[in-house]
Amino acid sequence: MTTELTTLDLLDALADAGLPDRATARRIVDATLAVLGERLTSDESAALSACLAPGLRSVLAASTFDASFDAAELYERVRKRAGVSAGLAREQAQVVVQTIGRAAPDETVRRLARALPPELASLFEPRDAPEVPPPAAPAGTSLATGRPGSRHPVSESAPSRAQQHSVVREDNPHGDTKISSGRPGPTRPIAEGWRQS
Repeated sequence: MTTELTTLDLLDALADAGLPDRATARRIVDATLAVLGERLTSDESAALSACLAPGLRSVLAASTFDASFDAAELYERVRKRAGVSAGLAREQAQVVVQTIGRAAPDETVRRLARALPPELASLFEPRDAPEVPPPAAPAGTSLATGRPGSRHPVSESAPSRAQQHSVVREDNPHGDTKISSGRPGPTRPIAEGWRQS
């Protein structure tokens, strides 16, 4: 026998999904059930009501079939009724419907799957537990996962001021050819250079 889903169960599910404001959560629960009542026939609505506690059952039963609308229309109607943003209406209505789907008997879920368009019917199907993500790579190890800055910022580095064989790196540049270094003149006299020309 299936345990009846209570308002508290749905409010807790919304809180677990990141909506701690109970007043907003309650408006979304009521709006979602009322809109489902506008989408389901009386027989479908009665089948779904069987897994709901009396307070939720009465919200669903207060609405009657209005039209065969899709998921986008369901979210828009929830948005208007609950007075929340479109994104919040979509996310939280999905949580409400999925929670109801987990509490509903398999036969009820199959019945709704036959009656509703696939996009709406799939909301009632239980979701697998989310996969545990692989361990995160250390921050900044690639261009895609990096953050601004560097482990070795240029401003903190002490790069060499010159190329490897530059005279700037020498303590006594041109020391081997300077007169002051103890060897007079170049290694080849200037006169030899003129004779070869």
